[in-house]
Amino acid sequence: GSVALPELLDDLGAEGISSLMLEGGAQTARNFLDEGLVDRIVLFQSGIVIGENGIVSPVLSTSVPDGFILARQETCGADIRRNYAKV
Repeated sequence: GSVALPELLDDLGAEGISSLMLEGGAQTARNFLDEGLVDRIVLFQSGIVIGENGIVSPVLSTSVPDGFILARQETCGADIRRNYAKV
């Protein structure tokens, strides 16, 4: 029942797609991270909590996966955008 992500990306590459922006849910993002298929992470952080316990995120600014470095940080209104790059 699940998609083989490396093969999916190979198929997309064969169609000429060389870049993909993933805005899936937390589980989809976690799956791509676990497969080592992510080369950039853009993390938006806000002081606003949505829902009783917030929204689950596979990446927090305090738990960026090994192998990623902070490449850029910007303030967007009251929010912070952090760009991480794979080294």
